[in-house]
Amino acid sequence: MRTTENPDWTWYLSTTKILMRDEKEAPLLTITMALPIDPLHHVTSKVSRLLEENNFLRKNLHTYKQLSAREQEILRLWALGKSACETGDDLFISVATVETHRRNIKRKLGTSSPSS
Repeated sequence: MRTTENPDWTWYLSTTKILMRDEKEAPLLTITMALPIDPLHHVTSKVSRLLEENNFLRKNLHTYKQLSAREQEILRLWALGKSACETGDDLFISVATVETHRRNIKRKLGTSSPSS
């Protein structure tokens, strides 16, 4: 890869996981993790970290798949930074319904992070 800050080529080690597909099975929501690799240094720790992250995704995919299609849509909009009001407007549902879905998502995913 070449960036605008550095015209030289830089190696990156990356992994991508498809979390959601549309009705035509095209990727809709993905997570990609990439780490720059410096060929002059030992890369074992970076490769280990990528493997750990990949294992995390594999381990937790079943939990994500427990969400309903609507909850996955709510989660996608939440991850994009949409407020409950914006999400309600986008999906033509009430803010209270969005907040209920968010509570259910947090319960199913076992998280206690505050909602926004």
